Amino acid sequence: MIAGNPGAPGGGTSVLVLSAPKGAAQVQVTELTATGQSAAGASAPRTVQLAAGHSVVLTLAAPRQGGRSSAFAVVITPMAGSGPVYAGRVVTQAGVVRSILPVMSSLTWVPLPAVHSSVTTGLP
Repeated sequence: MIAGNPGAPGGGTSVLVLSAPKGAAQVQVTELTATGQSAAGASAPRTVQLAAGHSVVLTLAAPRQGGRSSAFAVVITPMAGSGPVYAGRVVTQAGVVRSILPVMSSLTWVPLPAVHSSVTTGLP
């Protein structure tokens, strides 16, 4: 998930750069409101096809809430059988690049230490 994308008219724009370095890839891109829901009139999730060794630039559309655009989040979901995908976000304001950031993958599991059944486990 990429949070904090500007959505107000004077707030700037966000562009997503997706690259498939090895094999062909397919991802689903969904823009969400601050409440985590697709707003009425917002664009439906988009499926983006990436050829192997190529990149795609995708302008993000801010969902509208209460008749105006506001900050929003983006979820990138790799599709089954997809090759690896690298992603980056470019935020501009008034035609000036404000940030270029890589998109980090979310953890799918968290490793935890082993559990022991002993009172002395917690002693130094």
